[in-house]
Amino acid sequence: SFKSYENTQNTSDINLNKRTKSIYTPLELQFMALKKQYKDAVLCVECGYKYRFFGEDAEIAAKELNIYCHQDHNFMTASIPTHRLFVHVRRLVAKGYKVGVIKQMETAALKAAGENKSSLFSRKLTALYTKSTLIGEDIL
Repeated sequence: SFKSYENTQNTSDINLNKRTKSIYTPLELQFMALKKQYKDAVLCVECGYKYRFFGEDAEIAAKELNIYCHQDHNFMTASIPTHRLFVHVRRLVAKGYKVGVIKQMETAALKAAGENKSSLFSRKLTALYTKSTLIGEDIL
């Protein structure tokens, strides 16, 4: 009966978290799309002056980096300051994880001056690190 109910739902419910029945934020939807592309990587998403981890990635980051992880809307989240990214990426890679760095493709100043000032920042994967690709201090 529950399966048949799920099958009758229309596609507008894609933005709805089935477990909590709350709507995903635009950032959460953007993260979910990126995570589908890079399933095997721990993703660090640039959000202003920090990098955020979401969901299972946040739990991994909290455990391995000894940082705080908490519930925020529909996902667990953890964050690190942007200037410490290379330290944390190196620590995660040393523990055997593949780490993807997702950066904002536009600055806040450019966005404020543009026509899409109220839309979501565009983001894309700019680096993917593994033990074999991480070299020296210059990972940024």
